[in-house]
Amino acid sequence: SITTYLQIGEWYYDTNSIWTLDYPPLFAYMEYILGSISKLIDPAITNIKNHDYAAWSCVAYQRATVLIGDFLLFFALSKLCKALSLSKKTFTLLLASIQAFTGLVLVDNMHFQYNTILFSVFFLSIAYIANEQFIIGALFYTVALCMKHIFVYTAPGFLAFYLKYYILQNKKLSLTSISNLIKVGSCIVFTIFISFSPFIMIALREKGLEPIIQIFRRLFQFKRGLLHSYWAANAWAIYSFTDKVMLLLKGNSIGSKKNTSAGGVTKETGFDVLPDITPMICNGIVIGCTLIFILKCLIFDKRVDSKYGDTEKVFVRKQKAKSLIRYCIVANLIFYNFGWQVHEKAFIIVSLLTIMYYVINQSQEEYNEKGTGRSDIPNDILITLSSLIVTVGSLTQMPLIHDYRDYLPKIMLFITYTLFVTFFLFNKKRPNLIISFYVIICLLLDFNEVFKKQFTRIEMIHKINERYPFLSLMLFSVINSMCTQIIFILLFI
Repeated sequence: SITTYLQIGEWYYDTNSIWTLDYPPLFAYMEYILGSISKLIDPAITNIKNHDYAAWSCVAYQRATVLIGDFLLFFALSKLCKALSLSKKTFTLLLASIQAFTGLVLVDNMHFQYNTILFSVFFLSIAYIANEQFIIGALFYTVALCMKHIFVYTAPGFLAFYLKYYILQNKKLSLTSISNLIKVGSCIVFTIFISFSPFIMIALREKGLEPIIQIFRRLFQFKRGLLHSYWAANAWAIYSFTDKVMLLLKGNSIGSKKNTSAGGVTKETGFDVLPDITPMICNGIVIGCTLIFILKCLIFDKRVDSKYGDTEKVFVRKQKAKSLIRYCIVANLIFYNFGWQVHEKAFIIVSLLTIMYYVINQSQEEYNEKGTGRSDIPNDILITLSSLIVTVGSLTQMPLIHDYRDYLPKIMLFITYTLFVTFFLFNKKRPNLIISFYVIICLLLDFNEVFKKQFTRIEMIHKINERYPFLSLMLFSVINSMCTQIIFILLFI
């Protein structure tokens, strides 16, 4: 962490490394603590000039810190299972399905990030809400948000849930509603204030808002362009691909015009045939879909309350937890599908929440005979949809590990995990044929991307790779984007 050698006021201005600080303050504080501890192991780790420092002591320490998330995940999921009275067998299945999730292992243990820690804090918020401790749940959600701003994607889901089950408990505004709104609002505002307080003090000292504004410049870098260098599997990947196809049909070369979205770099994107997309357009679509979604949740979604009596208390808690998780899945998909500069890792939370939803839903089988425990989605459709979401979430992270020396562990991890969830989580006797065909195509594209510099014997493929170096990644993203559209349409409607 280079922040160890900087004053706190310099953290969000520093450009010594290309890996600038673009996470909220609570994550920066965590980096500062980890950096401070690292000096006891190897002082060179935090030397601001050692951008490419890769000594064994550095790698071992950084990899060890990632494992903190595994312990936090165990605690968060055990708390959730306890709140919902899930069995030890169910807890073990849930823990294994999430902790061994291919996408999460790839980005944390191989790509090296701290997503497991962040998701653990987020899952703690769901656990406390499932236990009807709504204020503590809001506190942990805000902490997660102040560690990684990507959790703003799930904010509409939390808003819809809190309005439905905490603020408007009797389906109308009352003094209790106002009181609950003040309590949860105060909790959120206070947590954010504490998180930003050092920077607020700097702003007061300098008599200006520039230090706060600079943080948000780093968090929301609109000048990076619509698409990430490796396209996220969302609607804009299909949009950009369509633009390139239309340009080719006009007889022009892809690289001759302004659409540079497949250039492998992150920058502002223009389109040659289709209209350009601006942050305002993205935000307008996201806000419109979010408002429709929240109104749909509040008006048309069936409310689960205590009408079943004390004996059905656990069932009611499970139903409420499923509602919160489902709201968060759809809200995240809205931002992921139409947001500006979306990263492919944003789909991981959709997959993990889907696993959580599926496990909780399957634990309610004992209520099915009473007609009260049925899922909002028929079980056979839920299995297929969940399987597709988990597969997309795993596959979309594969290109992040692009070194051919890492290919074998990457592919073995994917295959092993896919077989595990197919036979043990979803209890299927054989994989879905359509999903299997989709997986094979994606794996072939990824294989070509990883080995195209080493594997040049097939002349035709070599020429295509030479002329269109980003074609494999482009097709990979577009195929996954098509699956994302199917998932989004089925869940949004």
